[in-house]
Order: sequence, then structure tokens, then C-alpha cells
Amino acid sequence: MPRYDEEYPDLTASLEVSYHYKHRQSNWVFVGGINRALTEGDLMVVFSQMGEIMDIELARTESGHSKGYCFIEYVTFPSAVLAVDNLNGIILADKKIGVTHSTAPKIGEQREEARERRPGGVR
Repeated sequence: MPRYDEEYPDLTASLEVSYHYKHRQSNWVFVGGINRALTEGDLMVVFSQMGEIMDIELARTESGHSKGYCFIEYVTFPSAVLAVDNLNGIILADKKIGVTHSTAPKIGEQREEARERRPGGVR
């Protein structure tokens, strides 16, 4: 299946004048409202249509269940733009998802340090 970033390269030619320009330093997008039954593989199938994916961080509870949101890192910024423009608001597995630009999620030690800085260590 052809990807949008390969089939329509001109769609991202004039980013400087768009809403997306201020987010150009990050290839990450945040996806909220995900059906909790979906896996990283399911998300890969849908979101890779916008471009090559570097990483998917699906938020999970300590017991391993999905929290219903994730962060996706694209190889290129234009792919992230295509994801925000084309996938925000779609119905995926009976749930409307939200897709927006993001910075890299806190992972590993950074996440634990952030939890410790919160009052009472609240998550």
C-alpha cells in the first residue's frame, strides 16, 4: 500500500506558513482515545500509512493493559504532519481518536524521575 508521504510529497512543501511549523523540532505525535483492545501492531498498520514509523510508545498500566493513548515517532516531520492532518478525529475500532503534535514521551528513568518530583509521588 502506498504511503501518503511517498505518493503526495508536495502536501508538506509549504510548512512555514502552517500551524505545524511551530512543532517542526519533533517528529512525535500524541494519539488519545484509543480503543484499549488495540495493540502496537494495530496502530502500526494504521499510522504507517502516513510515513515510516521509528517508535510507538503505547501507555500501559502496571498490569500491562492499555491506558488508551500512545506516542508515535515518525522518521520525518512531514509524516507527523500528515498523521495530524489526516488521522485526527477518525473513528478507529469504534472510538474517535485525537492526533496532535507532541514532544518525546518521558520513558524509562526520565518517567520515574518525573513521578518522584510530583507531590506525594502521584502518578
